[in-house]
Amino acid sequence: ADPGKILCVGLNYKSHIQEMGRDLPAYPTIFAKFTETLTGPNDPIEAVPEDPQLDWEGELVVVIGKRAYKVDEADAGQYIAGYAAANDISMREWQFRTKEWLQG
Repeated sequence: ADPGKILCVGLNYKSHIQEMGRDLPAYPTIFAKFTETLTGPNDPIEAVPEDPQLDWEGELVVVIGKRAYKVDEADAGQYIAGYAAANDISMREWQFRTKEWLQG
């Protein structure tokens, strides 16, 4: 309802990275989203005239339910409060203006 952080992992599967013609990253590509950018399941998605390249991707959301720091892989499941599906909307022209994705 009111997440403290929204962290996203991009370039997270090999075939999609190769499809885009990019090199495989040495480290996870992490970026953030703001709470204000979230919409509900029946809310309208408004395109803006400044970027006609509105795009979407279906995403898996993992909700972390308690504070975690340096968690062993075997114990990671204990921190997951739930899962959800998300429709990730991007303004592609803005997104690729720089190497950082936040503005898109």
